[in-house]
Parts: sequence; structure tokens; C-alpha cells
Amino acid sequence: MAFRALLFSKSSETNAAMTAACERTGIRAEVCSDIFTAIEKGKKRAFSCVIADWADQPETSFLLKRARESAPNRDTVAIAIVDHEPRPAELRDNRLDFLIYRPISAEESDAVLAKACQQMQ
Repeated sequence: MAFRALLFSKSSETNAAMTAACERTGIRAEVCSDIFTAIEKGKKRAFSCVIADWADQPETSFLLKRARESAPNRDTVAIAIVDHEPRPAELRDNRLDFLIYRPISAEESDAVLAKACQQMQ
């Protein structure tokens, strides 16, 4: 079974970089730049992971919480794209499993997604 990711970012540059990283890692990404579409998908469809741009707050936190409240995504892996390390309370409250730092490099994103795939299995 192929892994599926819900990718939320308002940045087309971030979406392009992460879509390419997902393809290299064998993850099929569904890209949403609109929070309402992302939340609807996160509530109704099953995803192996949710990848969200931390810069798009408070939408990112809301999406992560709503996705994990839905039955199909209770155990989804949460990955945040960050400019800097989130505070410990943010890591805990959003149950972030992995972080990908900006600027997004192919090597780092591929390594993080490979680790995430191990956790998804």
C-alpha cells in the first residue's frame, strides 16, 4: 500500500519542494493551500501523514488537531515545516513527530520522510 500525505502550505514554493520530496520517497501527496479544503480532507480521508507549514499559524495547529480527531487519522504521523524549533509546549500540544527545517533541502527532507515512512508502517 502506498503512503498518502496531506500537505498544507500557503506557499507554492514549499508545496513544490515537499511534493518533490514526497515523490522521491514514494509518498503520494495531496496538496492543499486552502485550510478549509485541508480540514475537510483531513477529517474524511485516511492519510499516512500530515505535513503542514508551521508558518501558517493558527491554521496548521487547527488542521493537525482536527485530522487526529477523525477516526481515519488518529495515528497519522505529523510533520511540520519550520523556520526554527517550536516551543516544547507546541511540540507536545500538536504531537509533532518530525520537523523539516527551512530552507528545505532535498537531502534533509528525504531523510525525514524516510524516517517517517518507518513510523507509518
